[in-house]
Amino acid sequence: MSRPATSWINGLWARAAHSAQTATAATAAPARWTAAARTAATTAARGGSVKRGPQPTTSNLRPVWLPPDFKNDIELYRNPSLLHPRLAYFAAGVQIFMWMSLAELAWTYMSDEEPDSTASPGMPAAKTEQPRQTASAAKRLGVAGLCVVASLLFPAFVHYYAGRRVRAITIIRGGQEVAIENSLMGIGRRVRVFQRKSLSTHVRVDGYVNGKQAIRQGGISDQVYLKPVMWRSGYIVDRSGKFSDPKLFDYLFHKAPY
Repeated sequence: MSRPATSWINGLWARAAHSAQTATAATAAPARWTAAARTAATTAARGGSVKRGPQPTTSNLRPVWLPPDFKNDIELYRNPSLLHPRLAYFAAGVQIFMWMSLAELAWTYMSDEEPDSTASPGMPAAKTEQPRQTASAAKRLGVAGLCVVASLLFPAFVHYYAGRRVRAITIIRGGQEVAIENSLMGIGRRVRVFQRKSLSTHVRVDGYVNGKQAIRQGGISDQVYLKPVMWRSGYIVDRSGKFSDPKLFDYLFHKAPY
């Protein structure tokens, strides 16, 4: 054969070999992938688990708390129970009648004891019937007055306690003011309105509501004192009441960071 014919045949064989290598490389990867997929399918069918890499999840994320927009009035706290104030008022009324009875007895029957002038010196006085001598009006009036004052002390304390015990807290006027309703019965102003920034407390309520037993074991009081700036004493917020949003309470009054 001539040299040009030999060169043409060699080139034809080279092109055929290159095509065969390309086809083998193209089918090798799908074959390997098919084998891996077949292994995974077989494992799943037998009840096994297929190992996977870490997957993103949101189950461990803590929800972000944001304050409301205060477009409407918000009742932040309510304690519907009035058992303790009613019992205290009842006890105060009972003891008023008791002290008034003592005052009447003192005014009516209080008397002075006078010594017997017929007794000999150094000898005990003989017991003789003597007419009862009513005590002077000043003395009887003083003792009766003391009984009346004593009858008013306990009711005054009960009334003061009821005026400081919070029954409801409502956020009003776009969150700028706070209306506090106390537990007074009868005489007295039941609702007072304060500027929100003028009220403060030194304790939080969120931890107590979410973990009541743990906080109690730690020795924290069952009451929260909400104090206006210009007052010497504050309001008593009983933790047994219902907080609609404990985080909002801390945000407004304790300024707790979130």
